[in-house]
Amino acid sequence: MITRAVYRSDGGGYIDNNHPNHLWVISAPKSPEEKPQPKQLTSGAYSEGGFVWSRDGAQIYYTTNRTFEPYYNDIPTTEIYSVPSAGGTPTLLTKVNMGVGGLSLESGREEVRLRRVSVAKPVLSYTQPDLWVMDVAQNAQPKNLTTGFDFDIGGGVGGDNAPPRAGGGGGVIWTADGKSIIIRYAKEGRANLGMFDATTGKMSEVTKGDQAILAYQPTRDASKIVYTRSTPTVITDLYVLDRASGSSKQLTKGQ
Repeated sequence: MITRAVYRSDGGGYIDNNHPNHLWVISAPKSPEEKPQPKQLTSGAYSEGGFVWSRDGAQIYYTTNRTFEPYYNDIPTTEIYSVPSAGGTPTLLTKVNMGVGGLSLESGREEVRLRRVSVAKPVLSYTQPDLWVMDVAQNAQPKNLTTGFDFDIGGGVGGDNAPPRAGGGGGVIWTADGKSIIIRYAKEGRANLGMFDATTGKMSEVTKGDQAILAYQPTRDASKIVYTRSTPTVITDLYVLDRASGSSKQLTKGQ
C-alpha cells in the first residue's frame, strides 16, 4: 500500500520506508579464518548517509534529515551528526538550511568541506551546487567558497559514456598542505577537475579540454591523480595525471 507522496526513485525502484539506511562498522579480518561481526552505530526511523571518519578514527560524521516527508518543505535542511566509532550516542553537530551532497574532512585540522545545494526564497526550478567550508564545531555554519563560480560543482556530462554501475567516483581531494581542494565541475558540456583555494575559493584548472572526467582518485599526497576520461569518440579510458608537471599519461586504450 502506498501511503507517501514520494514512493519510488528513478533507477532505484520502490522506497522501503520501513528499513532506513543506518551506519555499521566492522573490523577488517586479519586472516581468512577470522569472521568479524558488524556493529550497528545508528538506529531509528530516519536514514543516515554521507559519512566520513575523523582523522583519529574515534568519530564518524554523517548527514541525515530527521523530518517526516521532507519533500514538502520549500527549503531543504540537513543535520550533521557525529557518533563514536566504538558505539555510543550520536551528537548533533549542526543543522543547515540546504541539501548536502557530500562531506570531506581536512586531514590537518578539524575543518570540513561540503558539496551542497543552497536554496533560498523565492525557490527556483534549479539551484546550482556550490562548494562550502565549515568548522567542526557545535552550531557551526558553512561558508560558500564558490559564490562567484557560475558552474556546477560536482557536475558531469549526461550520456551513455559512463558505466551504469561500479564506475567509481571522486568527491573532494585535499592537497597535502590543506590549502586547496580539487573537485570535478561541469561547464558548457564538459566535465573537468578544478583546484579551489580553501580560503578564497579562487579556481585554477587541473584538467581541461573537450572531455568528461568520470571517476578520479588521488595518491596519498595528491601529487598524482588517476582518472577515467571520455570524449565523443573515445569512451572511458584510464589516465594518470602528474600535478607537478601538469602532464597526463594514458594507461589503457579501448578497442
